[in-house]
Amino acid sequence: MRRLACYASFTLILPLAALGCSGEPSRYAASGAVTMDGAPAPFVVLKFHPVGGDPKLGGAGHTDDAGKFTIGEDGKNTGFPAGDYRVTFSQTLVKGKPTLAGSGGKAAEREKTEKEAVPDDYRNPEKTPVTATIGRGANAFTFDIKTGK
Repeated sequence: MRRLACYASFTLILPLAALGCSGEPSRYAASGAVTMDGAPAPFVVLKFHPVGGDPKLGGAGHTDDAGKFTIGEDGKNTGFPAGDYRVTFSQTLVKGKPTLAGSGGKAAEREKTEKEAVPDDYRNPEKTPVTATIGRGANAFTFDIKTGK
């Protein structure tokens, strides 16, 4: 009888264990390009902020020197959970040139040499006009930042 009870418990627990304990949602890669007024935007940091969700489920990446980005890998459960996101952007200019590293100098030096190229609204998750929907399939985007210049 004891062996039967043990077997019954095992057959009930095993399927639950197969479901996994983490509760982590599936993630999907995102890729694409960022432009400013239609021209490629190199070294832009972009952040995906979940709409109405847990901020920890968002994420960030950056464009390369041609304005292209890839966050996560297809089929690797990396990137973002399915859902709607607000997307923010930032591009630091040092002596007029885009860079990811900044000037590396003291605060007073940074103030003289560094400048933010992206308008304020695109940097604020509550004001950004840019949204993205992530899900199964291709998540390829082209985001164009309007600078008003």
